Amino acid sequence: MKNLTQDIKMQLRKINTGFNEVNKLVTTLSPGETKALASSLIKLSDQVVDELTLYRMRHQIADEMRSALSCKTVTEIESFVENEQLLVHEINNWPVDMINMVPTPAGKDAPLKDIVLATMIQVGLSELRNRPVLSYPSENNGQLIRHVTQKYAKQNQLSSHGGATNLPWHSDVAHRPIAGVEATELVGAGPEHLTLFANRVIHGTPTMFLPVSDIFESFSESEQEELLGNNFVIYPPESFSSEGASKHKPIFVRKEDKVWMRYGGRIEAEEQKFDATLTKLKLILAKLEGTPQFMLPGTSVTWKQNRILHARSIIPAQFNGAGRWYLRLYSASVDGIVPSHPEVPFLSR
Repeated sequence: MKNLTQDIKMQLRKINTGFNEVNKLVTTLSPGETKALASSLIKLSDQVVDELTLYRMRHQIADEMRSALSCKTVTEIESFVENEQLLVHEINNWPVDMINMVPTPAGKDAPLKDIVLATMIQVGLSELRNRPVLSYPSENNGQLIRHVTQKYAKQNQLSSHGGATNLPWHSDVAHRPIAGVEATELVGAGPEHLTLFANRVIHGTPTMFLPVSDIFESFSESEQEELLGNNFVIYPPESFSSEGASKHKPIFVRKEDKVWMRYGGRIEAEEQKFDATLTKLKLILAKLEGTPQFMLPGTSVTWKQNRILHARSIIPAQFNGAGRWYLRLYSASVDGIVPSHPEVPFLSR
């Protein structure tokens, strides 16, 4: 991939790798909002004994958030989904108790009681946005909340539990239908939104973001038709334990003036005649740096994850309890969720 053709070099110069105020919304809670929200949620926190009760309390949690936060903050949270131009919503100053925070887990995940405020906030955000939370039976043991931390036994895994290698550009759950765009029947869609909540950060290892629309426009009309066609095999990420590859999938989906993209892990062309375009795409993405998303403890970032690719660099191994620790939550439009268990409604088949 080092020997780029002149055509690809020209295309690289045309691609927008950043965001502006049109694409990204930044909300910062006032000290009063942070204090009021912490007080409101702490009163409910003893009732959250597991993820199922957390899910069942989502309406109550959202109501408490709506009461504690300013009208401006609530409006910005609620409007993010419907604003087609916005791709990223960063919210700062969520309540986080750094003094009493437990060490970053590197083996078994911390119990829910130790992260209860952060998880309540994430579930409440999804409820305010009218996007139900979801998980998958074959990923993360079906759990709703994923601890994005380095794990002793998974350092070399190409997933949110690894850290020894770069995690290259990808969209999550790329082998499943794109939520809100592709039909779902027997299998649920991938997440429409991905939210990260920062408990503990390591400076120098930000999440990187890359808008996908200009990537698509860098291809010729014939190449675009190949990428829009059902011409590729998409393999599931390493974090999925038992799902097979999805055949006859497009890499890009276009609807009116918007473009969605699935990408990540292992992708193959169905036929040799599509190899050149796929190789060109991989060459372009290998050279794009994107925009860093820096976070502080108490920052949440939600993005429309098939309209943005994300990545991160190597994370220095740090197993002293002070390592990088984010919490990840998936959400999607209700028509993208196919319940797999009558007693666990957030678990999507």
